[in-house]
Amino acid sequence: MSLYEPVERWEVPERLIQASICEMAPDGQRGCEGIVLWLGKVSQGAATIEHLVGLTGPLIVKLPDHLRIDPDLFNQMADFSEARGLTLVGQIHSHPGTFVDLSHADITYVGHLVAPREREHAVVNVLRARDARTALVFCATRDGVAHLHGGLVERGFRAVALSGELSQAERN
Repeated sequence: MSLYEPVERWEVPERLIQASICEMAPDGQRGCEGIVLWLGKVSQGAATIEHLVGLTGPLIVKLPDHLRIDPDLFNQMADFSEARGLTLVGQIHSHPGTFVDLSHADITYVGHLVAPREREHAVVNVLRARDARTALVFCATRDGVAHLHGGLVERGFRAVALSGELSQAERN
C-alpha cells in the first residue's frame, strides 16, 4: 500500500512558480532557508498545483542551515487543504543566497511525516519501495548527513554524503 500516488507530470501555473520564488527570496536575502508548499490534486500520475502556502510566523524558524517547523503548523495546513479538497503535492526549498530554480519538471518531490527515531528506517523503506535509480535525501544537519550516509552504505546503498562543510568543487 502506498501513502502517495507517484507523480510523473507536473502542471504548475507560471504565476505559482513566480509566487514561490517571490515567497522564498526574502528568506534567502536574510541568509536563511526558505520553504513553500504546493497544494493541489494528483490523478493518473499528474499533479495539478492549485495553491501555494508560504510558511511564515512564529511556528516556523528559518535559519541559515535548517528549518524547524512546529507540528501545529502542519495541522493548520492540513485543515486548510482539507477545507479546499486539496492535498500536499510538493515542497519547494531554497538555500541561503541561491537562486531558486523551479524549471526541472522531471523531479518528483515526496514528503513523509515520520517520528524522529524512525527517520532512517523510513528513508530506507521509501528508497526501496520507489526503486529509484537516483534520489536526493536532505538532512537538517551535517551530523544527520553523516549518520544517514553511514546507515545507507551499511544497507548496501551507493550513497554520497554532501554537506556545507565541503567546498563547492567537492560537491560538484
